[in-house]
Amino acid sequence: MQTAAKIKELVFDNCIVDSIGGYGITNADNTGASLASINIKNSTFSNCDKLFVNTKPTTLPVSSFDVINSTFVYCGTNKAYLFDFNGCTVSNGINLTNCLFGRSGSMTTGALLDGVYGWRGLSSPVCNDCFNTTDLKWVLGIDLVSPINPLNTTALTTDTPSSFNAPNVSNFIVTSNELKRLKIGDPRWY
Repeated sequence: MQTAAKIKELVFDNCIVDSIGGYGITNADNTGASLASINIKNSTFSNCDKLFVNTKPTTLPVSSFDVINSTFVYCGTNKAYLFDFNGCTVSNGINLTNCLFGRSGSMTTGALLDGVYGWRGLSSPVCNDCFNTTDLKWVLGIDLVSPINPLNTTALTTDTPSSFNAPNVSNFIVTSNELKRLKIGDPRWY
């Protein structure tokens, strides 16, 4: 939003969002802009350079950011933040529940990444029953061991191509027995 628009609530329910460029899905790029509440449920996000961004700290903070039963694959460019609330407090928290995070970066180029950051902001996310494929890479700190601002996810035993039917063509039907047992992410793929 490049204007001082004030949006009370943005809801993604049972959505597939694909091919979002560098500005992101949401981007409060005006100091007077406000996006009070973001609710995401039963949705899939793929091939998104950026996801949810609040680039200008504002006196109108985001009050809640809740993501439930959602899948994120090929999201985040090199050293990008998946959830970027730069300088902002999310008063009721950033809550991620039953989410699945696959490989970041571009599906088309297959280029290797240095990694992505899970989040940035004054409120750290709370992750409940969230998992990642083995090929999701977090940006590492100066010690080249400790990730910087990762999401608190549990690593699966499979990578992205081994977890889904044909992720290179956005077919995320789950093929991994481990995922079938856990039922993590967007339920449409089971």
